[in-house]
Amino acid sequence: MHYLSTCSGCSKTYPADLESCPHCGNWLDPQPAVLDVRDWGYDIECYPNAFTATFIHAHTGTEIQFEISDRRNDYERLVKFLYGLKDTGARGIGFNNLGFDYPVVH
Repeated sequence: MHYLSTCSGCSKTYPADLESCPHCGNWLDPQPAVLDVRDWGYDIECYPNAFTATFIHAHTGTEIQFEISDRRNDYERLVKFLYGLKDTGARGIGFNNLGFDYPVVH
């Protein structure tokens, strides 16, 4: 499954679940967009009794989840994973990334 399509009319990318290009309206023959293998989408949630972090590799769709709570402690795995991302030049992509997720990770 691909997440982005490239428009055959204007060559811009757009979400693959749309029926037509939002830039030019073209709906003929969309092509899967080339995704950068460094890109990871991620989301962090903080609750009084739990911290969760989910990472999805944009190129492969691989999903990795971490939890720190009374039930489970993935802290060391999370830190090792984050340093691995840093060492490989990965890029994190998220909603409200600058306002919340990145400061928490940092």
